[in-house]
Order: sequence, then structure tokens, then C-alpha cells
Amino acid sequence: MSTMKEKILFVIPRYGKTMHGGAEWHCRQIAEHVTEQYDVEVATTKAVDYTTWRNDFKDDTEELNGVLIRRFRNDRERAKDHAHTEANLRANVQDIGLNLKWIFDQGPLSTELVEFLKNSHQNYKKIVVFQYLYTLNYMAIRALPAEKLIFVPLAHDEPQVRYPIFRESFRKPAKIVYNSEVEYNLVKQVHHVQEKDGVVAGVGIEAPKRESVDVEAFKKKFGVNNYLVFIGRIDPAKRVDVLIQDFKLYKKNYPSDLKLVLVGKQVKEMKKHPDVVETGFVSEEEKYAALAGALALVNPSPYESLSLIVLESFFMHRPVIVNAYCDVLKYHCIKSNGGLWYETHLEFDEVVNYMLKNPSVSDKMGENGYVYAQEHYNWDVVLEKWFKVLES
Repeated sequence: MSTMKEKILFVIPRYGKTMHGGAEWHCRQIAEHVTEQYDVEVATTKAVDYTTWRNDFKDDTEELNGVLIRRFRNDRERAKDHAHTEANLRANVQDIGLNLKWIFDQGPLSTELVEFLKNSHQNYKKIVVFQYLYTLNYMAIRALPAEKLIFVPLAHDEPQVRYPIFRESFRKPAKIVYNSEVEYNLVKQVHHVQEKDGVVAGVGIEAPKRESVDVEAFKKKFGVNNYLVFIGRIDPAKRVDVLIQDFKLYKKNYPSDLKLVLVGKQVKEMKKHPDVVETGFVSEEEKYAALAGALALVNPSPYESLSLIVLESFFMHRPVIVNAYCDVLKYHCIKSNGGLWYETHLEFDEVVNYMLKNPSVSDKMGENGYVYAQEHYNWDVVLEKWFKVLES
């Protein structure tokens, strides 16, 4: 006789198969993988675009890979003066009125969803709130009983994590699940939650074997041979504009056939350059081929809580080059001995030249990264931690 599975609810501002952001992908992976032991649901909004929070989804429910998605309308689109409010708050961080205006301007605001949480939380064994940064998450944590709350903040060292408005978000939940020791230490330092029962779990990576991906087909399709690769949102917020500028300076100082390949959606038009190749969106197979064939993956972002693409590069046995100002990325490189980091464009030049001139060392770094990723980010390791948290 079969027994009914206990219910787990995930709460996140956006969710679905078309969501390519790190947080949305991360949440979806955890939700789908814990369906083997639980009846899993997701409460989210009807928004697709995080810059507007417009209600684009029509249906209230959807099933995706064994997960029931409940979608709720947002009350309004994102406030037009949000950037102005943010600037004022940066200058007056302790102003609680500005904190409140900022969080409610940030969005998404769905009173329907918050009411659902208040009225239905007793139906779920645990409720997992993903991300700290948004109105929905802020309100969800306040609407739910602490003993049912599992919080996945996805925090990194940015100004917002220090806003006083988030103090309760970090102090109330029964458990916090972190992506890395760096994130754990940051939250302990900023919000003094050292007594909090925290777990460093991260997320599992399902990558193909390197030998199974068609590197030559990727190179032929996009006309590249020797290249660095960036994969993600092509956005100044990710410092991609700075990466392009650093690469142009590098090519001016050190002419060669090396190219920079940008894989992903361009958020803001950037000036073209003959040595910068934009592919747009590619298939998963092509993404892994791009990684496997690269000299190295470059992640110029100063703000990351994990960086899935760095781990995927490691699974393809390739080293990484990262922004030294991002503690998490630097942590991955140091722990794995799988990559190098830079602060200035001159250091960027030195790192790229070192990898080009020492291919056997670059390959060894890639192998080191693979060992590290297998040890810490395979699903058996990650799910063992998650099931302990959900059962606690």
C-alpha cells in the first residue's frame, strides 16, 4: 500500500522552463530533484521579466517535470523611480522609511500569493524561500511561521545585503541553506546569525562527459578556434562591458588569433569588435561544447553567490579566469586550484598570457577543477544535505 508523500513548497519570484537566471535555474533543479521523496509545489508570480514584473503568464497552474507550479498575479509593475530610491537609500542606509520604500518598489508585489501563504502554510511540511532581495521574499518570510521556513538567500557581498530591512529575513527562518562557505561567513558577519542552523549545500550539476560534446562543430559554426568564453547574461551589471574593454586592450598589446566568445542574451547593445564573437542563445549541447573547447571560461562579475557556469566549466575539465573582487569566485579557484583571478586589465593580460604560454598547466587546472566539482557539486552529495534539511 502506497503512502502519500509529504508536501514541500518553494517560493520564488519567477519560475519556469523559460527562466535562464541562476536563481531560477537553481530553485528549479532542487525542486525537481526532491520530487523523489516529496510532493513538490512552487508558488511564484505570473511575471517573466524581472525588470517590469508584468503579468505575462495567463494560466494559474502548470505542471513541469513533476512539480506543480502555482502562479499569482502581481499587483503592479516595477516602480519607475526605483533607481532614484536606491540612490537615496545608498546615501541614507539607516533610514527605515527609505528601506521600506525601496523594498516595496523593488517588486514583485503579489498580495494574492502572500495571502495564499498565510492561509495554506499548514498544508506543507516545509516552505523553502529562494532569494533575499525581492518584495515577495521579504513578505513571505514575515507571513510564515519560523519553524517551517527554510531560507536560501543567495547572498553575495553587495550593498543590499547590508540594508537593515533584511535583518529579520536572515534571523527568522529555522534553517538557512547557503551556496558556499563564503556566503555563510558573509551572512554571519553582517547579520550576526552565528547561532543559526546553517547548511552549505549548493546545487548539483548534471553535465555530459567532455568526450561526448562536439567541440569541432561549435568552432566551425561560429568561426572560432582559439578563444576565451563568457556564458550568461551579456549585461553591464555582470561587468561584461569591462571584460570586452579588457579584451580589446589585450589584443592591442598582444596580437594573435585569440577571440572572446560571448554566449547568451544581450541586455544592452555593445560596440562590435572583430575579435568578439556573439552567439546569442545556444543549446545545452553547444554550451558545453563552447566550454570544452575554450582556453578558459571568464567570469568578470564581482557579484556571485555560487556561479553555476564556473562549475560547469570545471565539469568540462577547463580552467576559469575570474574577477578577484568576487570572494566566491576566488574561493572556487583557491579551493580547486582550477583557475586564476585578476583585478586590473594589466593582470588580465598576465593571466591570459600565462594560460596561453603554459597549456599543460592550464589543462592541469582544468583537471583540478573537475575533481573539485565532482567532490562538492554532484547530486548525491547535494541531495543528502537537502534531505537532511527537509527532514529536520
